Amino acid sequence: MKSKRIFASILSSLICMSIFTACSGSNGGQSTPSDEKSIQSVSSEQSEESKNDETSKESQVSEQSNAKTHTFYIRDAGKNAELKATFLNTTTEKTEEVSMTKVSEGDDYFIYSCEGNINAYNMVHVTSSDGDTMDVAFNEFVSGWYLNAGELLPYVEGKEPNYKPKYETKVLKFDGYDKNVHIWTPTDYDKNSGEKYSVIYMLDGQSVLSTEVAGEIQCWNVAEHVESMMAVTDNKAIIAAIETVGGISEDEKYSGTRDDELIPDLGELADPDFVSNKRGNAFSDFVYNDVVKYVEENYNVYTDAAHNSICGSSFGGLESFYIGMEHPDKFGTIGALSASFWMYSEENWKNYFKTKTFDEKMPFIYFYAGSYAQDTASCDVPTYNWLVENGYPKDKLVFNKDEDGAHFVPFWRNIYPEFLEAMFTQKVSGLESGVPVEYKDKGENSQTRQTEISIDPNDPRTAETMNYIYFDNSETKWEKIYAYWWGNASKNKITGQDMYGAAWPGIEMEKIGDTDIYRIAVPVGPTGFIFDTGVTDDEIKAGVVGYQTEDLIYNANINAGQIYKIDVSQEAKKGRGIEKTKYKYPAGSWSNYEG
Repeated sequence: MKSKRIFASILSSLICMSIFTACSGSNGGQSTPSDEKSIQSVSSEQSEESKNDETSKESQVSEQSNAKTHTFYIRDAGKNAELKATFLNTTTEKTEEVSMTKVSEGDDYFIYSCEGNINAYNMVHVTSSDGDTMDVAFNEFVSGWYLNAGELLPYVEGKEPNYKPKYETKVLKFDGYDKNVHIWTPTDYDKNSGEKYSVIYMLDGQSVLSTEVAGEIQCWNVAEHVESMMAVTDNKAIIAAIETVGGISEDEKYSGTRDDELIPDLGELADPDFVSNKRGNAFSDFVYNDVVKYVEENYNVYTDAAHNSICGSSFGGLESFYIGMEHPDKFGTIGALSASFWMYSEENWKNYFKTKTFDEKMPFIYFYAGSYAQDTASCDVPTYNWLVENGYPKDKLVFNKDEDGAHFVPFWRNIYPEFLEAMFTQKVSGLESGVPVEYKDKGENSQTRQTEISIDPNDPRTAETMNYIYFDNSETKWEKIYAYWWGNASKNKITGQDMYGAAWPGIEMEKIGDTDIYRIAVPVGPTGFIFDTGVTDDEIKAGVVGYQTEDLIYNANINAGQIYKIDVSQEAKKGRGIEKTKYKYPAGSWSNYEG
């Protein structure tokens, strides 16, 4: 599934456009020669083309000689008659399509495989009768992927998929309230043996291990990723997943939020309207002094930096970056996925970096970002480039750009094996370390938060129509229609209400008269969006059936005044695990609502 590119920025991008802008700009043009070409110049160009051809051939020969193949396995629950794999390098954009071979089968699955060059490609997606999957990591740290209802999940080839990892939970104290730390160990872990394990410290522990930890709709499946890695490499690791949901102190005098825990105090926030107590410095010390100490005292683990890493996404990516930079003696690798560097200005970041010595003792940093429009590339790219160009060891920096990626758990789950490779090898196959990153599509970014919707003055529809979005229920015949948006601080265009529709399942839509059309006031700006039947997560857990669209990419500048209709000819896909009674329609379309 590939995200639709839209021409707008999420809230994070709105602020971080100015961060390290000098590092992310182009080099500027050169003078243009005369259009009239002499015989000599034409001959020179032909000679240059010939040289380029020879260089291309030499490059192909070199690539073949440097090829290193890895078997790509798919367990297909849909038992498709054929599967194709498309390998991709996210830097060079080179692709290769390969027909997969069915190598075995079971009662409810087929096993397909093919070979790919891990030195040439770092991502892959599968094409089945359901269409294209999302791109996932391709390297030697992946045993296999389980294809179910168009989604790829990590699993160990040759074993039955199991997405209910067992873990222990230790309750520690931070800022006077309970802090859950979920600790997962592999099935072969023996606390009485002398065998030692590396440790992966994960922030946002409520969503990285299991959907059953906090009823999260999406999960990183990091335990399954590590099991997959251990099946095909000699590396062993346990996971310490630290919840970051805030809490209330026992004396009820203090309450903290995720926005408090995961934002360090580096000065004035770039967004003056953003509210945070900036407890990230204290949280960093808590991880270093309390969480690490507990793990090292109670589990068979290495204690050196080379065998310890810290990883997170969004605010968790920001705080992971900060923790790793503050404690390079303990964390040898940082996973900064879609990190929220936009929280601070260029000046703040430069002042912070002045306090650091960029030497070989610094951690290896794995950066990942999706698009400018739907993720944090507009601040992650210039931050990374600034480090590259200002003395950070180049062999300790690598960036994977996904120009179609969005700020959403499945993207981080799919890329996670790259972080594992970075941790254990200090490199990423198919990507070059320490080179500047440039995006082709930078979308439309703004220096200020969007508060109004730009409407085409030639559009004949009324302003009232343009204040709403609509849903056509003529074929779905749902009893109730709800609208839910996520991934941005949405604002109601009519009332100005902030954090509009923040809680699942969203807000019930208004039925228009006796028609099958429903409407709701639009959120301003770009956001993720879902139409659903209003069934809560608790009801889903209890077995109540719910329906929804898949996650849509929404932008008020494009979709205000439009109506969405589900394509019921494409069957709704059944959820998995605790979402087994939730059904998602995979397709639909927007069109102008004429009233």
